[in-house]
Amino acid sequence: MLKELSIKNYAIIEELRVSFDSEFITVTGETGAGKSILLGALGLVLGERAKLNILGNPDQKAVIEAVFDVAEYNLQSVFDLHDLDYERHTILRREIIPSGKSRSFVNDTPVKLDVLNAIASKLVDIHSQNDSQTLKNARYRLELVDYFAGIEGETNAYQNAYKELKVLKKQLEDLRQKEREAGEEEDFLQFKLNELEEGLLPAEEFNGLENRLKVLEHAEEIKSGLYGAVELLSESEENALSALRSAGQSLQSAAEYKDEVKALAGRLESALIELEDLSNELNAEYGEVEVDPAEREIIKEKLDAVYALQHKYRVNDFRELEELKNETAEKLSGFTSLTNDIQELEDLVNQKSRELIEHADALSQARRKPAAKLSKKITSIVASLGMEKAVFEVHFSTLPEPGPYGIDEVKFLFCANLGGRLEDLSVAASGGELSRVMLAIKRILSEHKNLPTVIFDEIDTGVSGSVAGKLAAVLSEMTQNMQVIAITHLPQVAAKGKLHLNVHKHVKNGKTVTEVQPLSGDQRVNELAGMLSGEQKTEAAIENAKVLLKAAD
Repeated sequence: MLKELSIKNYAIIEELRVSFDSEFITVTGETGAGKSILLGALGLVLGERAKLNILGNPDQKAVIEAVFDVAEYNLQSVFDLHDLDYERHTILRREIIPSGKSRSFVNDTPVKLDVLNAIASKLVDIHSQNDSQTLKNARYRLELVDYFAGIEGETNAYQNAYKELKVLKKQLEDLRQKEREAGEEEDFLQFKLNELEEGLLPAEEFNGLENRLKVLEHAEEIKSGLYGAVELLSESEENALSALRSAGQSLQSAAEYKDEVKALAGRLESALIELEDLSNELNAEYGEVEVDPAEREIIKEKLDAVYALQHKYRVNDFRELEELKNETAEKLSGFTSLTNDIQELEDLVNQKSRELIEHADALSQARRKPAAKLSKKITSIVASLGMEKAVFEVHFSTLPEPGPYGIDEVKFLFCANLGGRLEDLSVAASGGELSRVMLAIKRILSEHKNLPTVIFDEIDTGVSGSVAGKLAAVLSEMTQNMQVIAITHLPQVAAKGKLHLNVHKHVKNGKTVTEVQPLSGDQRVNELAGMLSGEQKTEAAIENAKVLLKAAD
């Protein structure tokens, strides 16, 4: 529950600290006294957007701080979700600096505004006159029914399943789109692979052909070189082999007398044998070299096909061309994988769709089961608020397929008069009637929704007479489950408060400021008397005020 609110430099509030240490607080004050300013400051600390013109002194920052006792509301997980320290007395703070920027804090930890709002939404519900219009919102009506049925957990589980299915469907559509876009690419890659496979040769064959072409293109030079070598070694009149044989014969006689010469003669003989063998191989090589223009053209044609591919695909050599072929084959295999992935995802989407329908059906049954009881309870409370002949009914219809909140569409039907026709609440109810229906709904939710504090901003507009007392009784009943703060113009409501706060303006140092004062004793009697009779407080109004206070005890 809200324990304390402090405000500094906000609009015409210079500095203010208000205690809310009670289950039922009523707030009164003349029109324009600053009740809306007080509520606006509270809205800021709960995460509403700030405007620069709220600064009382434009050169100083505004600071709004609210203290809540959250010990009994099982909010540890909410704080854990946002990585915040959990404290029994949780402090929310908002600072608006002159530049227009704002800072938010939870228990002195800086947080983003959406985090502040997420925490605050678990602590306070502010109901203004216009909030009755939320009953026109289909999602809000479903949430009300779910709270009453006690199936928030099932609803959350369904919504998570719906979101999961939505993600899977998006993934499936992305894959299908990718498959459609890949069709042309696949055709191109297949053509490219076919071209590479047809044009490319095995690496060993390619290297062999390059070497063979080199021989064929330079056959004359090769034959000429070989012929010259053979001629000098063995064919010319004064060839090298003849000279070496003569040298060997010259060493024979000397070798008989000296071992070292004999060894040298042996080495010369070995060299002669090696050169004779070399000469024979050169002769053989010479015989094998042919000038064959036809073979050369065949090899050139094969190699030119490979070189053309290198040029076409802008690679530097045969190795890079082979790598390109392998990469192309790998990409093509990926298209087969894509088809398999689509099939697997389709099967999963179909399975999850069936499960979601089953989940939606179960959720629908859980919602519809207590609907008649909810209709009866709201009708009863509305009757106690001065509309004895009114009828309220929760009406269900089934959507053609499950949506984000299930398969149900909920409408609230209403008729204010006996014998009238039930119509949509937003059409059938006047503003005052809509407010009383909303109060009835809030009264019921107070038994089912674990919310520390609810604030009503003049929900009693248009109410008077005996209905005012009944409305006050409903608000008082709500305090059994939560803290209720009511900003009111009705003395019957104001008298019910366990803490009565008065908002008023006065001039301080030549400037109008708003202050809040807790009332007790004669102060409270005079305030209620003024609400009953106006500025001229009659004796009857004073006595009536005392009666109201005594009845409220």
